[in-house]
Amino acid sequence: MANPCKAHAIWCAFLPAIFAGCASAPRYYLRLDPLESRIERDSAARTPAGTIPESQAQAGFLGERQGALEVSVKITNRSGESLEVDPLTFSGTTRWMDTAGQQNRTSVHILDRNSVIQGVNFRKAKVESAENPYQETGADKFGGFLDGVTGLASAFSGGPKTEEDKKFEKERRERQEEREENRRKSASFENERIAATSSLGAEAGYLSQNLWGPTTLKPSESSEKSLLLNSHLDGDTLELVLPLGPIRHHLLFKQTKIRLN
Repeated sequence: MANPCKAHAIWCAFLPAIFAGCASAPRYYLRLDPLESRIERDSAARTPAGTIPESQAQAGFLGERQGALEVSVKITNRSGESLEVDPLTFSGTTRWMDTAGQQNRTSVHILDRNSVIQGVNFRKAKVESAENPYQETGADKFGGFLDGVTGLASAFSGGPKTEEDKKFEKERRERQEEREENRRKSASFENERIAATSSLGAEAGYLSQNLWGPTTLKPSESSEKSLLLNSHLDGDTLELVLPLGPIRHHLLFKQTKIRLN
């Protein structure tokens, strides 16, 4: 495309991840390394003291997605009853040190599955409905037709005769070149639209298939899906707490900030 800055201005509103290079501010990548996990009985649960019904949760870090951290969580129901899994009950906490060396705790927001998917579909709809600024109008086509007829007439008459004829012919050719350039830009715009729409559609499909939503696991059944977390940038450890039936799983990660640029 002849003017990449103009293209960025058009598309950055829809695809900030693709054009993140427009910004000069430092960008960081957060990596999570599993440290430990433990389970405890929910004090409010009606189970005999000292017993913990069996279930299991494991988690691993997958990377960044939608501006958040994607963590894969596998839950296995090892009890003899059905297990209700509700991601809205999950919680997270980041521990971080302030400039005075004091440790602080910040709640980690776990993105809602439906909201994330709706957001991607909204961006997709905006890309699909965006006006092509280079689209040829009816007036453009008619002007091109007239210039074409004028050009043929000039060719049959042996070319421009006067200075005024030469000036008119020069302007006609400039208009024709501009129309051809706009056609190329229009085609490039539509190709980018198709690519962006396809990418966002694939992203919405991935999220629909892979993000945790309310689920019922039968005895011995397991499921592995993802959670998206907005973690504190300066945190050093992250803890996920998953209430599963009468027990709570605590999953601890070491968080490392890595600069990308």
